[in-house]
Amino acid sequence: MALELNLSYSQSNDAKKIVFTDSTGAYDAVDNDTGWGAPNAEYTDIVAGSDTVNAGSETHLLLRVSVTDKSNTSVTYDDINLYDVDSTGAFASLDELTWTLDASNFVSGGTAMGTSDDLLTDGIWDITYLLVDNDDHSSIVDSLNQKVLVDGEVRIVVFDKLREIPKQYDCEDSNFSREIMESLLSYSYLKSMEASATISEDEDLVTMLWTLNKMISDGSNYTW
Repeated sequence: MALELNLSYSQSNDAKKIVFTDSTGAYDAVDNDTGWGAPNAEYTDIVAGSDTVNAGSETHLLLRVSVTDKSNTSVTYDDINLYDVDSTGAFASLDELTWTLDASNFVSGGTAMGTSDDLLTDGIWDITYLLVDNDDHSSIVDSLNQKVLVDGEVRIVVFDKLREIPKQYDCEDSNFSREIMESLLSYSYLKSMEASATISEDEDLVTMLWTLNKMISDGSNYTW
């Protein structure tokens, strides 16, 4: 069997970072014959983006990202050479195949998604993780494509609303029942959207994301 890349991701709680971790694993003839290592491609052969002279087996490990936001606007960002992200040299172990990226890492036409202190764009992230020959990126050793829902920005707002519930509930002089119900509705919608992420069409998820943004900014139409 040949190499079959695998990749996992997680969002930071502050919605400013996304962590990508290679989960391909090491080659094992019995348990993982599509992992890194002979007779498959070696992660030790991955080289810097500036190294474009192929001496036999050198490769580049790339991340390609396109984001469709809540307004249904799509932006395709430049390929990221993962060797060059906070590089301390050649990968010495599989544990080093993990990368923490922020908005400044995603650049399109010379313009970054934001600074390292900005929130990542909520939306459907179309992610391609690929290993290519370092002198010819059209010669693909293996690639993985997956779409993930990034919703850190709205999640922060929803959880901020939830943290206000105890204060509102304990305030006996005012009736905050609508605020409490709106907070619970936003949370329910958020969890429903996340639960739908693996089965819904991209257009449906974008609509859900837009609706949740509208809900937390303007409130719902319920009278409660």
